[in-house]
Amino acid sequence: MTEKIGKQSRFETARNLLFNLADSLGKSKANVEFGIRVFGHQYPNKSHNCEDSKLEIPFGKNNAQTINYKLKQIHPQGYTPIAYSIFKAAEQDFPNATNTTDETLNAIVLITDGVETCDGDPCAAALLLEKKRIALKPFIIGLGLQDSFIKKFSCVGTYFDAKTEEGFRLILKSVVSQIMSTTTVQVNLINQKGEASETNVELTFADSYSHLLKYSFVHSLNAEGIADTLKLDPIGKYDLTIHTMPSVVKNNISFDPGRHNIIAADVPQGNLQLTLVGNPTPQAASTPPPCVIRQANKTDIVNEQEFGTMNRYLIGEYDLEILSLPPVEMRGILIKGDETKNVMLPAAGTLTVFFDDGGLASIYNMEMNKWKKVFDWGLVTPNSYDLNLQPGEYNLVYFPSNKRASEYTQTKHFKIQTGQITQVSFKK
Repeated sequence: MTEKIGKQSRFETARNLLFNLADSLGKSKANVEFGIRVFGHQYPNKSHNCEDSKLEIPFGKNNAQTINYKLKQIHPQGYTPIAYSIFKAAEQDFPNATNTTDETLNAIVLITDGVETCDGDPCAAALLLEKKRIALKPFIIGLGLQDSFIKKFSCVGTYFDAKTEEGFRLILKSVVSQIMSTTTVQVNLINQKGEASETNVELTFADSYSHLLKYSFVHSLNAEGIADTLKLDPIGKYDLTIHTMPSVVKNNISFDPGRHNIIAADVPQGNLQLTLVGNPTPQAASTPPPCVIRQANKTDIVNEQEFGTMNRYLIGEYDLEILSLPPVEMRGILIKGDETKNVMLPAAGTLTVFFDDGGLASIYNMEMNKWKKVFDWGLVTPNSYDLNLQPGEYNLVYFPSNKRASEYTQTKHFKIQTGQITQVSFKK
């Protein structure tokens, strides 16, 4: 930092620019606070001190004069413990660093004319900052670094190369403008034609490390058909969940502070309409069967949809399990982009059964040439029972509880039709 940049040393140039910055921002922005950590200034180079780093000016408002006075007493002379300094800044320097709110924007501007000389890992240090939500990534202003050294900062943060005093001033102004300016995000939801026209979907942004929910939005398009602009805190990384069915997740998203960021996600969708054919009985109409929907050949439930409704799904094949009685399975239902797939089910009929005595009762139907139990009442009492069933032929098996021999088992065959009530009676 002792080499010249213009008429002054690099350190003097940095000191003057930092003073001017703190002075102007302190007067115009009442809530802005500055802190200064300096490294490589307490011990000479020959001491090889890799912990030569100190918070010389704690965070405070309107402290430009303090910064100027303190930096005039400091002279660069030692090693360059960049990673160590970043760790210390993350752990110690920021007020309430682990409890920042959405209104708090903490950022680091790292100014150096050298690379890490203490075998530290700047990448690990930058990761610690993200976990603590101290900064998205530091802004790094390099003063005359070689190209081979610049690449080593790619994982640490956004790098700016200041080769002249005027370039340094403009870069510092640009960095602060990015930090202070509103960061905006636009989420483009892409359909099957490659157009950003999908919308009306919930979006949630969660912290990538803590998984705490930070923002919730309903995606919308403005009058020009462009996705609405969202204002977000750029600090940290986010996991974005697009709550289509099934949902789409994009992890570890970072935003450029003070800029308009665009995220694109492929979420082509179509409609699934579930329709009952015919008029159900009044008893069946009050409880339409739900339908469990899974992606084809997968076990996770995507949605539970009722008949008489329409929902949107990502394009692809789905397996449907209709929880009627008996259940109906439909596999490989194809949903295409911006089309409606209509799945139809015959409306149920109603079985009314009269029991004069208590006993055991169950219902069977024929499936693939085998009789299968579709409903088990267990132990019934003398009463009447209603049951909504899909159209078809059934057997009802009844065994009175006051009998002790299998020969008293009774079986009655009946037929169910859409919208009709079928009565079966077991009289004494």
